[in-house]
Amino acid sequence: MGKLKFIGCEIIYREACYLVAISSAQIDVEFLRKGLHDLETTDMVSKIQATIDFVDPEAGYDAILLGYARCNDGLVGVTARSIPLVVPPAHDCVTFFCL
Repeated sequence: MGKLKFIGCEIIYREACYLVAISSAQIDVEFLRKGLHDLETTDMVSKIQATIDFVDPEAGYDAILLGYARCNDGLVGVTARSIPLVVPPAHDCVTFFCL
């Protein structure tokens, strides 16, 4: 992978920034505020989907990496439009720290 876009929850800010720093890929990062899982599921899905949809398909990204898990079913229905979407197989963000 050459150029990636990372969209994640700010709860994993330090860990994600560390992984970006040591990666050989070029990764552009964007963090959304923590606590989206406290919203209604449809609201969480809309915020994440809107952020994915805002990624410019002409920017040359090989994939969009999501730094979200299945919290509150907040990824149900989230789809990629023209850039492949990579979703971690995790129940919640605590799982990220156990991988």
